[in-house]
Amino acid sequence: MVNKHQYNEAVLSRLSRIEGQIRGIKTMVENGRECEDIFMQISAVGSAITNVSLLIVEDHIEHCVRSGIESGDVQDTLENLVDIFKQFSKLK
Repeated sequence: MVNKHQYNEAVLSRLSRIEGQIRGIKTMVENGRECEDIFMQISAVGSAITNVSLLIVEDHIEHCVRSGIESGDVQDTLENLVDIFKQFSKLK
């Protein structure tokens, strides 16, 4: 059974938007658009990925971390949270 996290719909919506932006960038490259225009769109995708990542981190804290602490698995929960932040820090 898949866990239904609080932000699933928002995350999926944002990922669909990012997917469309990526397809748009591919079309821009295929059509020989100016590099500046392509870089602007790539920057927008990077920002969108960062924002969706923040939403996932927020959901992880509210759902998984809270659940882990409430179940008494504090040490593993905190280690997992540190790992999440290490992965997040690699985004940029």
